[in-house]
Amino acid sequence: MGWLNSLFSGNKTAPPAAPPAKPPPKPLVVPTTTDAKPLLPAEESTEPVDLDPKAVRLQLMKRLDVMREVATAENDKAIVGLLYQSVVDDALDLPRFPAVADELLRLDSSSALDGESVAGLIARDPDLAARIVQISSSLAFGGVKQTSLAQAVTRLGFEQVRYIAVGVSLDGVVYKIPGYDKEATAVRDAGLASGIFCSALARVSGRTGDTGIAFLSGLFHDVGQALVLRNLSTLRARTKGGAPSQLLVKRLMADMHVPLGTLYTSYRTLPLPVISAVATHHEPNRASPEHLWLSYFVWASDRMHENAKNLDDKEKMAELAQQWPQKAPPFDRVVDLARGRGRAA
Repeated sequence: MGWLNSLFSGNKTAPPAAPPAKPPPKPLVVPTTTDAKPLLPAEESTEPVDLDPKAVRLQLMKRLDVMREVATAENDKAIVGLLYQSVVDDALDLPRFPAVADELLRLDSSSALDGESVAGLIARDPDLAARIVQISSSLAFGGVKQTSLAQAVTRLGFEQVRYIAVGVSLDGVVYKIPGYDKEATAVRDAGLASGIFCSALARVSGRTGDTGIAFLSGLFHDVGQALVLRNLSTLRARTKGGAPSQLLVKRLMADMHVPLGTLYTSYRTLPLPVISAVATHHEPNRASPEHLWLSYFVWASDRMHENAKNLDDKEKMAELAQQWPQKAPPFDRVVDLARGRGRAA
């Protein structure tokens, strides 16, 4: 199965719910994040998604309104109410990027965008530089051991290294969440795996100039899951009932992670293609024509995540191939890449 299983190990959905001693009288029907993902985007709406932050906040408020009505536990209702008010007040916990990430993102064609400038910024943080060297030596990048940041930049290219550094630098800012460390780490690791896969898919599809954007899109596509946990961690101290139920956590992660991730990437002024991919990776048909390919790359990465253990199952792969939409990257190419046999177009 190649390197995909090791990258996609673990469950990137919300934590499993412990069975209650007494089932509630009116339990919520809660999809897991995976269950909520559509398999056939050809059957979805093609109405363009609205990326304006005001529209996204309105979407969040509508979803929280529904959730507040169906929540059964009083503490869950209180937490949803606090979340709703945070959206209304534009006061959600959406952490700023570290300074090095902001500087790396500001580098563009009008800047001194080259390997030396990228390496110079990263080198300011020795821990970050060490992580980049470690990632560039991983099996996902051929398993060739790198001994220095300069070697990593030479091997991966400064554009790729720049975006990997942005993602890695967010570790202590976005993914350190009291009470949800394990779950947040799973979201972080799955995002990194998706970023690597999307970048590799861009390369084998002949879009070598888009590997950095593809990486960043995969990396951030489910960041909203971590942000849900982060806001729950911040707000639960304000309720007498303490932590929300596992049922509510799962529901919030399933229903809110896309608009919350869209809002976050907009506020942090990530490139527009990345914001679009975050907003539409469950409904890639809703992306604008120029960003459609990127949304389908992330969608395809999710499908391979879900089927990482089925890559050698001919029957299941044949069924998936029949359902594969025409607008998505070619099925055989995606599966070959997942198996570690990807070749450039």
